[in-house]
Amino acid sequence: MSILGDKLTQYIDESGYSVNKLAMLSGVNRTSIVRMINANRLPEQHNIEKLIPYLKLTVAQREDLWRTYEVMSVGEHLYERRQFILRMMKEIFNPVFNTQEAMDSRMDSGNPSIKLDHTKKCSILHGRYEVANAITVSVLTQPDDDICIFAPFTVNYISDFFKHLTTNNASTVHIRHVMHFIKNPDKPVDINFNINILSHVLPIGFATSIDYNAYFTYVSTPLIYESQIPYPYYIIIGNTLAQFSLDFEHAILITDSEIVAEYRRIFNQNVENAYPLIRYGSDLHDLIEFFPPNIIKRSGFCKLGNQPWLLSMFELNEALESLPSNEQSKKMVEEISKHAPVSGKKIDAHISFFSKEGLLEFVNNGTLIGFPPEFVRTVPQSLRISALKHLRDECERDGYIIRAMNENTFPMTNNMSIQITQDNHLGITIMNEDKTSYRAFFMDEPTLLESFADFLEYAANSPFLCANIVYSKEETIKFIDECLEILS
Repeated sequence: MSILGDKLTQYIDESGYSVNKLAMLSGVNRTSIVRMINANRLPEQHNIEKLIPYLKLTVAQREDLWRTYEVMSVGEHLYERRQFILRMMKEIFNPVFNTQEAMDSRMDSGNPSIKLDHTKKCSILHGRYEVANAITVSVLTQPDDDICIFAPFTVNYISDFFKHLTTNNASTVHIRHVMHFIKNPDKPVDINFNINILSHVLPIGFATSIDYNAYFTYVSTPLIYESQIPYPYYIIIGNTLAQFSLDFEHAILITDSEIVAEYRRIFNQNVENAYPLIRYGSDLHDLIEFFPPNIIKRSGFCKLGNQPWLLSMFELNEALESLPSNEQSKKMVEEISKHAPVSGKKIDAHISFFSKEGLLEFVNNGTLIGFPPEFVRTVPQSLRISALKHLRDECERDGYIIRAMNENTFPMTNNMSIQITQDNHLGITIMNEDKTSYRAFFMDEPTLLESFADFLEYAANSPFLCANIVYSKEETIKFIDECLEILS
């Protein structure tokens, strides 16, 4: 019997129905129910859906049942990978770090009265609470505001700590972070290692109120496999060096000035030899310079943003004549159009997700929110109607997936766009709150792209993990029709 069979047996027993009665009520053949309970193979999804209404499950039990079904369907590694990406997406698009209460409870549970004795050259700490408290004291008492991190951020409490810290001390804390990624991993556990790091790091890097600079290098074997190194990771805070064990459960705090200086020298050398994970730009020219020509010339086959790529709904001459508000912006639109052709009135993306709020902004105000206001003027109503009609047509096509996101479960407060191209490039860009500068992430690691593409395709059709996040095709078309009614 499988784990899913065990759960079904438990829920059937708790429902008070016999297998015969459940078969009669649900319409599922009794033999099929017995096989679902006893067999190790995956039951048919539609049979599970028929049984659920009669099992009297709580919301938590229903989610647990579908989670078990999915793990059995795709395996633990792929399920975990999709969870990492979902968490990352939520935090990137809605960067409200709910870590204040969590971190406060962790500090209270530890030893909040801990004092660092800087006359001691070395202190050994055990337990995450004690380690987090020690780091907090170091940050708040050290005059140096440059924090150097050499660690992968693969555990929640470390990344949560820095989210909390930088959110509350954004004007005084400057963070430089170096990490390793596995190049071309072929094992599921190694692929998940890369995705897990990004799921912790990118939300911090795209939080525009945080002075955070991340760098990465590729390695063939990560430190997690180097068991002979007891404390492979470290953080430098002022005159204090904190060395961490692999699980971040233990740390050694060193205040010897010569040792700290040597580690800082090594860290600076690592920064010089690493690639920036997040790039910064002051205008669209900088943004275009971030990406190689092929990521811009070949519009992505996966896209997630506040608005669908509405510029592609216009003919090239319509975009050039109607959108620019001055000569400078006209040249910019020409440059964008040259790199990302908009003629043909079709969406190049095979998968496109957008927020209802973002499309309504276009419908009601004619605003293309992916551009600074000075670069575009209000889109005329006639062009808005034309763009929406083309968007609806593309949504109905079987070869393309266009979906609206559920604003209640997946709020997209950040003006961000994620694109994956057909020639293996991933680009993420965000417009800062001042609407004049950008942050951008770019990587061409194949397994990373495959993981993102898998998640987006899965999210569009999943009855499990993303069922309450992405609207169905029919619901999306209905919403576009409502937008057309507003303009009629």
